[in-house]
Amino acid sequence: MKDIITGTSMTETKSKATQLWHEYKAAAKAYKDPVYADLQKTYNQVKNGNKVIDIAKVIAKGGVHENFHPKLAIAKATNKKVWCRYFDTLPQ
Repeated sequence: MKDIITGTSMTETKSKATQLWHEYKAAAKAYKDPVYADLQKTYNQVKNGNKVIDIAKVIAKGGVHENFHPKLAIAKATNKKVWCRYFDTLPQ
């Protein structure tokens, strides 16, 4: 697992992360969208010098099975059940 995570951290500079943090902070306040609040928290960690893993890179680096389903998935550790749906095409 450690080999998969290596090289998948977000690579924004501190100044770019600070700029994005300000933008997502304003968007979270204006639109009350939890996605913006999560992005604000993420860029707060990056601007403070903490390592943040780009989960899309980790899943891509993990590879796929013969049926092209990913070998890795992300779920909250406290969930008792997790459901996953696959689409042949992106949902419209």
